[in-house]
Amino acid sequence: MPDDAPIAVVLFAGGGGIEAGMVQAGIRPVIAVEFDPSKPELSKAIAKTHHQNFSEYGCRIIQLTVQEVAQLGFLGFPRRPDYLHASPVCANVSLAHTAKALV
Repeated sequence: MPDDAPIAVVLFAGGGGIEAGMVQAGIRPVIAVEFDPSKPELSKAIAKTHHQNFSEYGCRIIQLTVQEVAQLGFLGFPRRPDYLHASPVCANVSLAHTAKALV
């Protein structure tokens, strides 16, 4: 990816589906925020996978809630990213979640 590629910040990153699309579109994700305090072990595993998939593009995964990052004043974030993506939490509408009820 070129050094001058547009950059993005992703809030509520999850496993990195949005980041995968960004990379394919030539957009460099530089920061991804992902942490669910009600599921810390799952969040840790998701963050590890995210790091493995996107660290080569310079993406830094932050394991804090978005609210905690905001309280810290978004310290270390680019002040003018080209893109900001904030997905809603999808766990309650995911087919993976609802499939459990069908078993």
